[in-house]
Amino acid sequence: MFEYRLHPVESVYGGLVVYPIDRAREIIRRYDDFVGSAPDELGSLLVLGTLPDGTRAVILLICYCGAEEEGKRCVEPLTGAGTPLMNQLGQMPYEALQSIVEQFNPRGLRNYWRSSFLKEVRAPAADSMVEQFLEAPAPYTHVVLYTLGGAVARVARDATAVENRDARHSFLIVGMWKDESEDERNIAWVRALSSSMEPFSSGGYYVNFDSESAADRVKSAYGQEKFGRLQALKDKYDPANFFRLNQNIRPSE
Repeated sequence: MFEYRLHPVESVYGGLVVYPIDRAREIIRRYDDFVGSAPDELGSLLVLGTLPDGTRAVILLICYCGAEEEGKRCVEPLTGAGTPLMNQLGQMPYEALQSIVEQFNPRGLRNYWRSSFLKEVRAPAADSMVEQFLEAPAPYTHVVLYTLGGAVARVARDATAVENRDARHSFLIVGMWKDESEDERNIAWVRALSSSMEPFSSGGYYVNFDSESAADRVKSAYGQEKFGRLQALKDKYDPANFFRLNQNIRPSE
């Protein structure tokens, strides 16, 4: 009898490396090149965000599932160029590393997200990201290259509903602000950045990273063939669309 055992990673090499925003284009291009051949042990994000003191910056979040010396050697080509504003890499509990993300997404704020997939980030895409991020209307708003690859990319395309597994990154725009009166301004900014990045997209988006639920947009996340299969399941198991408070796939009519 096959027995499955879960072996949790208790300690990892990781943390934050922060660079000044005027190096953003350089760091984005370096990052994109580096993760294209990174090992499975490495997980990483690149964030254009705002530090607590109001300084806009480029932030690398790194997690290497292995020994500290191995992790240092792995990420040195990425982190060894120039002096960062901050380098907090070190061996730490996985839970501590995971909690860092919560600092970028404080509770209680208003949110509007849009996402897409990118197979690479060439200079024009990096320029668009940086130029428009500098015009972000709220300090909690941030832009993320959520890097994929590894085992995620080695699943057969037709094996699951998830599409675009060959993309290197999910590009995520996280609009966050405090006051309801600022809704229109912030939503418009997120949509404008999303539209400007469409020429660089490899198609589709990840539904959990998106605030839109229009039928045509949801269909584009899966493609015509997979959407049809999912809709057939909806017809069979939820024809009344009881489960609808999501990026909804409506029953066929």
